[in-house]
Amino acid sequence: MQRYTSQQQIEDISRAQLDEVFFQLGWIPNPIKRDVGEDIIVGIYDSGRWSGLSFFVQLKGTNSFETYKLKTEPYISYPIDTSDLIHWQNAVLPIVFIVWDIGRRSGIWDTITNIIDRLNQVNPQWTNKKTVQVRLKLSSMLDNVDEARNLRRSIADQVYSAIAHKKSLDIDLNLNIPNSPQGKDFFSQFEDFRARGGQITIPPEFIADVSVSDWHQQLYGEAVFSKDHPWFIESRESDISIPTRMDIISPEGKSASLPYIDLKVIWNGPEQGIVSNRHQEIPIHIEIMLNWKTRELAISLTLVGPGLNVQDTLDALRFSQIFHTPSSKLYLMPLTAQKPLMLQSPIDKLQNGIDEEFINLVEKLCLIQNKTGVRLVLPELVLDSDTARRINEIHSIVSTGSLQMSNTEATPELTKHTITTALKAIETGQAVSYSTIGSESSIEILGTDIPLGEGNWNITMLPRVNATELQSILDDMEADDTKAIPVHILTGSAEFPKWKSE
Repeated sequence: MQRYTSQQQIEDISRAQLDEVFFQLGWIPNPIKRDVGEDIIVGIYDSGRWSGLSFFVQLKGTNSFETYKLKTEPYISYPIDTSDLIHWQNAVLPIVFIVWDIGRRSGIWDTITNIIDRLNQVNPQWTNKKTVQVRLKLSSMLDNVDEARNLRRSIADQVYSAIAHKKSLDIDLNLNIPNSPQGKDFFSQFEDFRARGGQITIPPEFIADVSVSDWHQQLYGEAVFSKDHPWFIESRESDISIPTRMDIISPEGKSASLPYIDLKVIWNGPEQGIVSNRHQEIPIHIEIMLNWKTRELAISLTLVGPGLNVQDTLDALRFSQIFHTPSSKLYLMPLTAQKPLMLQSPIDKLQNGIDEEFINLVEKLCLIQNKTGVRLVLPELVLDSDTARRINEIHSIVSTGSLQMSNTEATPELTKHTITTALKAIETGQAVSYSTIGSESSIEILGTDIPLGEGNWNITMLPRVNATELQSILDDMEADDTKAIPVHILTGSAEFPKWKSE
């Protein structure tokens, strides 16, 4: 004999209580007579007018959430048949999963889309299981109007792309700015935002009213865009880029090039338009501003970083140096154009601030990079005195094959005999005279070891390690071994046959 079980009773009570909540919201729930996995289809209405939103509900009733509540986290964990989730995962209409506590007359909800997304992140193999445990936040309690708004927003977000297709979203923001110091300061910021774009935050006390396109208002309901909270507005750059080559020539005939600048329109306001490559991860950012009223053009340049290697840095430094030279001519050549556009004035001549000695050192780094094949990267647009000294030494070696040394440091390969002599020198406080032929050596710059090959050294030096360390090194060496030892060179010279031949 068929019985009316306690679980069936709980399910019926759950459905009746949930229907009551939906009716109080003005939403219309309709039971699905043939149970194929969904229990209810709900239409969302505003003051009797259908919003265009409907969703399925899969309802699970219980006497108490405590049965499924986790001990250490604010969630319940509820089992769902994997076959049901697979059945739902390609549904077009949103599906909401609700666990309803008949004692509390409230339910905890989440969308099936969210549930499946989390399962895919936590356990991509979940489809191989018969059942899975899904977590639902205790805070997602469908027992008040605010949580109903959250549910509606989640449903609207899920179908937004389909509803918004080929529709424009218009937002009218009416401001009431007082004639006060705070109001005047904001008005100045707002006018700058209108002219140049960028970012601005509008305080809620300056917002008189907000209205949006009818279709959006109908989709989300009344409280989508609130005037009770600050508004953060940011101008959005164009998705379309203009690959451009830039060449610059000084009055003295010096030239520099940036072979690939990717320009985008970042602001097209009522007073001026701005194009820039500030989205590019390269050392130099260009900003070109056109005033629509006066038809005047202004260009600014900013060095923002060293780039991917020292050649990037050098190209940017040379370009910037000529750019800040009065009467220089700048040529823009979009890759799709037939001829370049020449820009001469007015150009925003910001203070250069580029040190000639720094440029000279970067040029030497480029030569070292090209000669050795070792990629060098500046961590920032500055070099300390010790790094500058090392650059000059390596540049001398790879350029001339020789190095004259005085009061400097190196790490030559020393024989066991020489290290023994160095140990005695430390004990007696004397310098060591050292000569070697064919010793491998290297110098580190910018965190990178530069191999210099075999060198013929004639130096007077002091070891930069103490006697205990030297003795430990000697104890581990065989008679024919060599060891790289850091030393302070008082005076000396070195010849590198590898670089002399080049």
